[in-house]
Amino acid sequence: MWQLLIIALNVVAFAAGQCPTTIKAPCTCSTTRFEPISIHCDRADSIESVIKALANPPQYIDSLTISNTPIEQISEGIFTGLSIRRLILQNNGLQDIKKGAFSGTLLNSLRELEIRSNGFEVIPENGITELRSLEALVLSDNNIEKIDDYTFLHYQSRTHLKKLDLSANKISQLPAQSLLGLENLQTLILDKNMFSSVPTEALKNVQTLEDLSLSVNKIKVIEPNALPLPSLKSLSLEVNLIEILRPEVFQDTPGLLYLYLSNNRFSIVDPKSFYYVKQLKVLAMSHNVALKLIPFNAFQYIPSLIRLEMTDCSIGTLEEGAFHKTPKIQISTIDDYSFSRLKMLQKLDLSGNKLESVYPNTFFDTFEKSMESVLKVLYLYDNPWRCDHQIVWLAKWLRQTLDLQITAPGNLPARCTQPPELTGIDLRNAEPMIHVTLTTTTKKAVKPGYPMRAINTNSIEDWSSHTTYTPYERNEQAPVATSPLSTIITLIVIMLAILCIKPHSPKAHSHSSSERGDYGIDSSNASGLASIYGSNAMLACDFQTAKPFVGLPRQPCDVGTDSYHLNRSNNWWF
Repeated sequence: MWQLLIIALNVVAFAAGQCPTTIKAPCTCSTTRFEPISIHCDRADSIESVIKALANPPQYIDSLTISNTPIEQISEGIFTGLSIRRLILQNNGLQDIKKGAFSGTLLNSLRELEIRSNGFEVIPENGITELRSLEALVLSDNNIEKIDDYTFLHYQSRTHLKKLDLSANKISQLPAQSLLGLENLQTLILDKNMFSSVPTEALKNVQTLEDLSLSVNKIKVIEPNALPLPSLKSLSLEVNLIEILRPEVFQDTPGLLYLYLSNNRFSIVDPKSFYYVKQLKVLAMSHNVALKLIPFNAFQYIPSLIRLEMTDCSIGTLEEGAFHKTPKIQISTIDDYSFSRLKMLQKLDLSGNKLESVYPNTFFDTFEKSMESVLKVLYLYDNPWRCDHQIVWLAKWLRQTLDLQITAPGNLPARCTQPPELTGIDLRNAEPMIHVTLTTTTKKAVKPGYPMRAINTNSIEDWSSHTTYTPYERNEQAPVATSPLSTIITLIVIMLAILCIKPHSPKAHSHSSSERGDYGIDSSNASGLASIYGSNAMLACDFQTAKPFVGLPRQPCDVGTDSYHLNRSNNWWF
């Protein structure tokens, strides 16, 4: 019993050591797996009131967010005494940073600085240039119109800086020497600006760049050799005005793995466009409404392609052999109505993929009215079908459509792989057995199939229509952290009560240590108590980024109010 009490007290001591009780409103503190001390101060009267609320601060703060608070400038020494790894200043009306603003321990401790939704018109130099260990600088959603030559050459942390985010500004060009000095930059985000062309000359000074994003701009043409980036792995050109890509565009990016071209004006997939990117794994070309043709051998030069995204296009012709020489593509999901109303379709091969289920209207009004003398083929074999209530409609339809060939000669039939009791059952004969399984495992049979639904094929939403918060306006979406300390204290009180009522007779004290084992605590219980305070679950953003692709590091998770999500390599799973 005493061991249990000691463990509980240690848990309380650990919890108290993470988030100090001295922090006052409007600041709150939370503990996460990746940030033991994360402080958020929202709608304070001033930055001075924030500092006052952080009286007796912890020795080290993993992240400090100050949002919706009127801060016209950051004065010298305002953060003296604070050691912070990540500082976020969001929607404060901030326009100026004074020299010495980050003096003290912050000069060496600060790794990430985010100044979002403020009023800067140029890249701030005072204060920031003095930081020595800065790895990520985010200046998104400001009013920056230009970047002067040699801007970053004066940054003491220029060799440490790996990420630069200048998205949602008014930048139309980058001078040739504007990025000079950023010798180890890996990620450059220029989304939502006013670029009409790729800033080639400026990019020549960041040869280490691995991730470049120029989405939501006004780029029409990309000139040959416009991307002098031999280390580039991910390129996003979504939501632009591009109609064609010449092969020479990618001549200097042989290691490109992820290419995002959605929401442009492509009318055809030109095989030659990908001649120099033979290692490409992901290609996204959705929402190209003018895209009507996928020709023979369209992807012949990218045999490593794993994922191809082409939803909401106007594809009318898919030539035979269009996916020739792309053996690694495997489909795991097919949208409802994907092959509907194709009355003249005679053969569709979906074999050798990762399909577990398909929607009830996937083949709506297809294969129904073909000429009876023509063999109808729908190859479904070599897929890991999950035979549950969601696939009853397919099994029933296949049993009623016996003239539809679903397995190629010489191959095993399409079979169930899940659940275990149906493993190996022919998909065409699985319907009765699925019903039996459902009856024995559920109190009420599940009605198979789904009602017919309409498809939303609207293009990507206009990013400019999103809500923006004016300075000092309360952000209702801001997270509110609560401490589980009261739960721990309640647990201790209960254990003390049990300890007090336990009989302390001589006989009880004469028990051997082995007999007292019933009052001990095993390792599983101990870990359970520990998990009460520190969550083992990942945050949503960490969950998306915890699966880095081959050759790509985990991307930092951006926290902001912007809900427009572009395709990013860290959002794909395989």
